[in-house]
Order: sequence, then C-alpha cells, then structure tokens
Amino acid sequence: MPADLKIGCRAATKEANMYSSSQSIKYKEMPKNPLDEIIVSKTARDKQRRYLTSTQLRTVLREGVGRVHRRTSPNHDGLYPQNKFVLRGTFQETELDIVFIVEDGQTTIITQMSQHAESLQGMYYEQVGTTATEAIASINRE
Repeated sequence: MPADLKIGCRAATKEANMYSSSQSIKYKEMPKNPLDEIIVSKTARDKQRRYLTSTQLRTVLREGVGRVHRRTSPNHDGLYPQNKFVLRGTFQETELDIVFIVEDGQTTIITQMSQHAESLQGMYYEQVGTTATEAIASINRE
C-alpha cells in the first residue's frame, strides 16, 4: 500500500474515532428524566400491605394526578430542600400522601402514608403542581 494511502487511512480512522467519542460524550451529557429511574425505599416497601406495591407507586409517580407540595418557610429562603415533595391524592382507591425526592437524575420514593387532613395546608407548604413531572419542572426553573 502506498505511503500516502496509509496516512490517509490512519487520519480517517482517527477522525472516525474522535467523532464516535464526541457522540458518546454528548449522549452522556443529555439530561435524564428522573422518572425513568424510580427507587422505592424499604420504608415505602414495608407499607405495601396497607397501601401500594412498588410497581403501583412507580406508576402513580409517572402517571398519577393529585396535588404536589413542598415544604417552605415564608421567613427563611432555602430552609427546606427544593427537591423533596409530597404527592397527595387518591390512587388505586386509596387516599395517600407519597413523599419523594429528586436528585442525581433519579427519583426516590421515601414513604407512603395515609393523608393527614390539614397537614399540607397553610403557609408552610407550597403547591408546585398536580403531577410529579410538574414538581421536577419546578426544580429546573430555579
């Protein structure tokens, strides 16, 4: 093989490898939907005999509609985490509060519990939407 053809092949191979590497880097940098990976804590799993199974909890977070709140303080900015939420609603014919947190590109369901009538009303809770997707979007706006 002539020398100039060998150099051309090496250059083309090097360019193809660089393109391939840059494409994989771009793919890794793309933001991931935190609802694609939902972890259910042991506490939430332990309550599945009374409330929802892990599969049902994941479905509710992805598709359920209710009221999503996060804790807030009218007098202290940044006092409570902006990525921890309570989804309140009736799911699988059960009135529930589902507590979840969004971090590192995933969602973790911390617990599920029966609703406490007045617990999400007042100046210490802010409604951020009606779905987990809207809750996640509220983090991205800040």
